[in-house]
Amino acid sequence: MSHLEDALRSYMAKKVGGSINLDAHYLCRHCDSRMDLVRHALKLINTCTYVSSRADIEKILNIGICILSSSQRGS
Repeated sequence: MSHLEDALRSYMAKKVGGSINLDAHYLCRHCDSRMDLVRHALKLINTCTYVSSRADIEKILNIGICILSSSQRGS
């Protein structure tokens, strides 16, 4: 999960305009490939059903919110 957090902090994931033009995507700095984060966010939400720690659930959901924030994508 920390890899994704780093991507969000460095503006290499979620809704990012400019030359990389991402919308709920992750851009790998190593290979320049894009990964769709909507499916990843849904997996994070499903993971919460197996986690018993409220603090861990909060962290997981906050990452999901961050991934999808400002997205203008449809379904």
